[in-house]
Amino acid sequence: MRRLVRFLFVTAGVLAMLGLVLVGAAYAAAAYRGNWSEQPDWGNHWWYNYSWDVLEWYADDLWSPSHAQSMKDRHNNLPWNEYRIEQEAYNPGNGTSCDRLVISSYDAMDLPVTAWSPENGCGDSAYKEELKIELDENAIPANTWLRHRVTYNERNRGSGGDGEVNYSFAHNHDSRDSWLGKIVYNQWFDKLYSDPSGLVN
Repeated sequence: MRRLVRFLFVTAGVLAMLGLVLVGAAYAAAAYRGNWSEQPDWGNHWWYNYSWDVLEWYADDLWSPSHAQSMKDRHNNLPWNEYRIEQEAYNPGNGTSCDRLVISSYDAMDLPVTAWSPENGCGDSAYKEELKIELDENAIPANTWLRHRVTYNERNRGSGGDGEVNYSFAHNHDSRDSWLGKIVYNQWFDKLYSDPSGLVN
């Protein structure tokens, strides 16, 4: 009887540890680039490229207690910053990867937002590839993964070489932003890699 109890106890422990390893592997995350004290600390992005010219980009963001509080302090007091996430389906530095991923819909899901607006980032003004997401700063909890999703229509699938999408954090009192990372994809919109490494699943 003791052997059976010991066997069951050891087996349960091994299975529990294996489950933790699998959950950790399925939910990889990376510390964002950038150095603003108000920005999210961690990101975990999901890239779903469908064969019918539709792509979904999910982004999970996590603020540490100090970063969440810093954002709230600078929103509720001088300089009364209004913070936003800029999800750019192009390369804003070089003005490339234009007109390839065009926003078709947005779902805020878990992310507290007050507004969002699709805009033209580069190329033909008829195609909106940049999404500005205005945050509800006081509603953002610390140490909580907050997910949102942007759905795109793919254009010129199979041509144009590699492209990239970028993710940034900004506010209304600074023309600069804090660049958080990017995902690079091939001509078929399959993800190749991310910077920082481990950002995208």
